[in-house]
Amino acid sequence: MRRLFAAIAVLATASAPAVACINDSELPGHEREFRSSYQNGRPPASTSSAGWQAHAPTVLYAAGAALAVSAGFVTFRRFSAKG
Repeated sequence: MRRLFAAIAVLATASAPAVACINDSELPGHEREFRSSYQNGRPPASTSSAGWQAHAPTVLYAAGAALAVSAGFVTFRRFSAKG
């Protein structure tokens, strides 16, 4: 149980810098200026890689859930094997 709390503490400490990224904000004018200079008045070119990007979040969530369930199963089996 002590290892579990230590692992949670390490993860919480390691993820603390992510809070700075969440608070990132831009003004609407900056976004508009970037888009106008990037596209330069022409429509964006279609790419063949756009198809997989629609399914990527679902696949990543499913993979993360599978890893979490597997880790829970291994942890449960380890605790039940110890008695």
